[in-house]
Amino acid sequence: MSFASTSMLYSAILITLLLLQLQPSHTLSSPRPVKAQMKISERIPNKNGQEGASSPSPSPSPSSSLSPSPCGADSTFSFSVPLVNPRPKPDNIFATFGELWNDPRPIGSVISGKDRSYVGQTSTSTSTSTSGEASASASPSSSIPYCIISDEFEIEKENYFQVLLYPRGRFVGSANDDSNITSGPAAAYLRYLPREYGDEIDIAWKLRLIGKDGEALPISTSGGLPMSKDTYSTAMTMCTENEAIESVGRATDWGSSTWFAQDVCNNLQSIRAEGEMTVFDVRKKENSVLTWPPLSKGAIGAVRRSSSDAAQSSVNKGEGGRNFRVGEVIVPTKVEDDSRLAQSLKESFIYPGIDYRIMTMADKDGNEIFSTKDLDGEERSQARLALRPCGWKLQQQVWKKNGMTNEWPVEVSAGKLSESSLTRFNPGSAIPRVTAAFNRDWLAYTAALLIALTPIPMTLLVRNAVSLYAIPSASMEPTFLRGDVLLVEKLPRAY
Repeated sequence: MSFASTSMLYSAILITLLLLQLQPSHTLSSPRPVKAQMKISERIPNKNGQEGASSPSPSPSPSSSLSPSPCGADSTFSFSVPLVNPRPKPDNIFATFGELWNDPRPIGSVISGKDRSYVGQTSTSTSTSTSGEASASASPSSSIPYCIISDEFEIEKENYFQVLLYPRGRFVGSANDDSNITSGPAAAYLRYLPREYGDEIDIAWKLRLIGKDGEALPISTSGGLPMSKDTYSTAMTMCTENEAIESVGRATDWGSSTWFAQDVCNNLQSIRAEGEMTVFDVRKKENSVLTWPPLSKGAIGAVRRSSSDAAQSSVNKGEGGRNFRVGEVIVPTKVEDDSRLAQSLKESFIYPGIDYRIMTMADKDGNEIFSTKDLDGEERSQARLALRPCGWKLQQQVWKKNGMTNEWPVEVSAGKLSESSLTRFNPGSAIPRVTAAFNRDWLAYTAALLIALTPIPMTLLVRNAVSLYAIPSASMEPTFLRGDVLLVEKLPRAY
C-alpha cells in the first residue's frame, strides 16, 4: 500500500471516529413515557432518617415514571418493572451489526442458521428449584428468549434505564447447547439509555428478581455489600457506550450471572425486577475527544485520573492516601517494608498482582459513598472497600486452597491499599500481574507460553538446519531430473 493510500485510510478512520463522537450512540432515542405496570417511586428515607426517597405506591399506575429529586448522595429511588417482552430483533443492518458485535456467544451460534433469539423450551413437567422444592410449570411449554427487556424507566431528571434478563445466561445459544436443560446461571443487567452523547451518571443500585409467588429469587452471590441471599448490589459510572471502560468503572450496562437459570425459567412471564438506585452525580458532555483541555473528560480523562491517583499514592500519604472510586479495578502490589500490613492483606485474601474490582464503598460510619475524593485525611483511610477479584469464578478454587471459607466480597479499609495498589493502566502493575498469573497456575501458563513461542525456534531450526529444493529444469540431467526434490542438510560437520 502506497503512502498516499495509507494516509487516506488513516484519515477515513479518524473522520469516522469523530462522527461517532458527534452522533448519538445506537442506544440513544427520544424520551418516551414508561409503559403501564410500573410502580411509581419517590424519594425514600436514608439510613440516617433524612428525607431521601419515598417507597413505591401500593398499586401500579399506567404511563408513570419515577419522581425526580435533587441530585446527591441521598437521592435514592425505588423501581419495579415487569420482565416479559423478548428483546426485539434488529430492524436494519446497522442494528444487526451492533447486536452481533456485542453478543458474547460463540461465533458458531451466529453461522449455525438457528434463531438466536431463543435458547430452549420451558417444560410442563415437575421440576426442582434450587431451594430443593418441587414445582410444576403453570403454563404450557414455551420458548425461552435469549434476552428479555423491561420498559424504560426514568431516574433523576431524564436519566433512563432498562433491565435486561438473560434466562439461561449470556453465553448460552451455540449449536451444541441442549435446549431442554436449564441448569447453570441466569444473568440480569442494568442498562443506561443516554439521550445525548456524553451523558453519564454515578449510581449505586440493588436489584432483585421477584417470581410469580411474590418472593425474591435466590442468588449465588450478592456482588457488593451488604451480603444478601436474594439482592445483588453494585455501583458504576453509567455512560455512553463509546465512553465505557470497565477497568475504571465505566459501563453502559452492568450486572451479574448470579441468579439460577432453573428458577428464572420456571417463572417466565411472571418476573419483575425490583430494587433501589442511589444517584451520586449527573454529568453532561463528557466527551473524550471534543473537549477542552484535551483528553480531560470522558473515558480517557477517567483513565488519566485513575492512573495519576495511583501513581501519586506515596505523595498523598499525609492526606489519607490515593483516591478510590466504586467500580474501578485495582491491582495490589507487594508490601516490602510493612510485614504486619502484608500479613493483614493476606488474611483478607488480598494478594499482589490480582485484579480486584471495588463493588461498593462505605465511609467509616457505614454510609454508602461513591468516591473517597471528598473525604478528609483519616476519614479517607478509614473508608471501607468491598472487593471481589475479576474473573472470580475461574479463580475461586485458588482461594479455597488458601483457606478461604467465606464468600466474596471481602471488606478492606482504604488505608491498607492506598500506598500499595495500582491500576491496570500503570506500567508498574504489569510484572506483579504476570507473576501472580504464574503463581495461580504455573503449569497452564507455562504450557501456553511454550505453545506461543514454539513457531519461532522451529522456524529458525528448519531454516538453518535443513532446506528443500526443487529442480526447476533439465539442465542437471541425468544426475537430477526435472521435478526432483532435494532435502539439504546445513548442519556443520566435524572432520
